Amino acid sequence: MAEIGLAASIIAVIQIATSVAKHAHEYGQSIKNATQDMPNVLDQLKDIESILVKLKDLVDRETKAGKPLDSWAALLSLNEPNGALEQCRIAMTALCAELTPAKGYTAKIRQYARWPSTKKKVEKRLEKIKSLKNVFLEHVLVEHM
Repeated sequence: MAEIGLAASIIAVIQIATSVAKHAHEYGQSIKNATQDMPNVLDQLKDIESILVKLKDLVDRETKAGKPLDSWAALLSLNEPNGALEQCRIAMTALCAELTPAKGYTAKIRQYARWPSTKKKVEKRLEKIKSLKNVFLEHVLVEHM
């Protein structure tokens, strides 16, 4: 049963990453100051999404082979309350909120003016996501050994 919850949590974070990437692309197009920073954001999102897909494939493969993940405490720990998957979900949701393009001329002007401070928040969130990406990558590499 833990396998289903883990796989579902991974899928949820992948979906959020896709949504954040969409918002980041739109934000970069609407806020010209952010245009040069968005490729880095999109690259980081693509990297973590790729690693999460590998992690989900690992869980699916072991589940199909009939191997319970109960013996893989490290892998299951990703899905614990305040675990890496939840932390990633929270960081990506916050990043999505930062990168949601404003609607309306006045709101876009405000968003344009706020980009320098928003950029710092985005960078902070990306650092958190990068550190979690490394956690996920370690689990993928360890479980493949």
